[in-house]
Amino acid sequence: PGAPPFELSLAEALEVSPDLRSWRFRLRAGAVFTNGEPVLPDDVRFSLERCRGADEIESVEAEDGSVVLRIAPGLLAEPERLRALPVRLA
Repeated sequence: PGAPPFELSLAEALEVSPDLRSWRFRLRAGAVFTNGEPVLPDDVRFSLERCRGADEIESVEAEDGSVVLRIAPGLLAEPERLRALPVRLA
């Protein structure tokens, strides 16, 4: 798979499933909000839930220090939209 086509900042790693539908972002240890509070997977999940497009993302889950996005099947048929997704979620 190689490096993602974008720069990770809040996440320290990204794992993509073989079918390209599940993206697991492992959050960087020590990430904090501007007020000094730690950034937790549930915080990221909440933010992504607020901005997700119903036709782009099926689900967002927070688990084990990671956030898992499940991409909608229709998005895989549109490579340009799929490539732009991380930018829109940033």
